[in-house]
Amino acid sequence: MTFFGPSSYPTINLGPGCTGSTSAQQASAPGLMNCTTLAPEIAACQQIGKKVLVSLGGAVASTSFVSDDQATEFAATLWSLFGTGTIENPDLRPFGPGVVVDGFDIDNENHDTSHYEVFAAALRAQFATDPTKPYYLSAAPQCPRPDASIPLGAMRHADFIWVQFFNNLVCDLSGAGFVDAFAAWSADLSNGTAGSGHTTNYTTPLGVPRLFVGAGAWPGAGSGYVEGAGLATVVSGARELNTDRRGSSE
Repeated sequence: MTFFGPSSYPTINLGPGCTGSTSAQQASAPGLMNCTTLAPEIAACQQIGKKVLVSLGGAVASTSFVSDDQATEFAATLWSLFGTGTIENPDLRPFGPGVVVDGFDIDNENHDTSHYEVFAAALRAQFATDPTKPYYLSAAPQCPRPDASIPLGAMRHADFIWVQFFNNLVCDLSGAGFVDAFAAWSADLSNGTAGSGHTTNYTTPLGVPRLFVGAGAWPGAGSGYVEGAGLATVVSGARELNTDRRGSSE
């Protein structure tokens, strides 16, 4: 997703899940697409308890903010396009007016952390406007610390942190630096830890950010790809650390 495309609306393309743009999108937000074919699949996942988050960013996306106000306004735009907000025309919603996702994942990779803590706080504030269900915020930093694109202050607003322990030789899953990196990330997400720059974790549905191992799903993900049994061994090593912020998929 590119944050500010034509007419200052986001640009989104979910491949075969989208079928061009609606007339309303073409008129007001030509970067958006009609992805309503995914609506029944999203509903099916949610009906069996699976949470559906929209990922924001990616390696080639344009994801910078120029001010705190712009970051706050963009959070409100996203909430109206994918959540329960009402400031935008409902005909612009990519998944249709009947679909409400369960949150957002921040995957900024542009090496510019400006205004991201405000953005994360603004998303959390939007979540609070709908008490009917919990909403979740996650982030996907690279494993070298500190992350060059997502500031720790923004991550402290999150429920889940999926650190990308691949494509980074100094800390990826197949290297000697993984365990130390995992432990260091846990310490960074804890309150009052040296190097964090903050002493407060914010109120989230899970109470504190949970740290997860982000692993490459195929060799093309880059260095650090580990298959099956090898991955289980590596994850077991992380679990044995008994770190404060370790998440669990169980």
